[in-house]
Amino acid sequence: AGKTEPWSTNFDVYQSKIAGLDAATNLTSDNLAWDAFPLPSTDGKKLYYRAMTRATFEADRFRIMEYTLKTGKTREIAPNLALPPISPPALPK
Repeated sequence: AGKTEPWSTNFDVYQSKIAGLDAATNLTSDNLAWDAFPLPSTDGKKLYYRAMTRATFEADRFRIMEYTLKTGKTREIAPNLALPPISPPALPK
């Protein structure tokens, strides 16, 4: 993506149809920082993901975000969380 790519921390979450015939839709284009690790709700109506808010700052803390697929609205879950969310440990095989 050019000369700025190595300095970018702008990762995004996309939605696409399983058939893959249409172009993917960027769901987190408004946030110029890191958005990653999406997880759908059990009813398929929402998407949860981790996000940073400070672009180009890799030491920012992750926040847990909720994206409502029908409306496109995003909100932070537990904004006063003292520690950043981390990935759960791998399950034993």
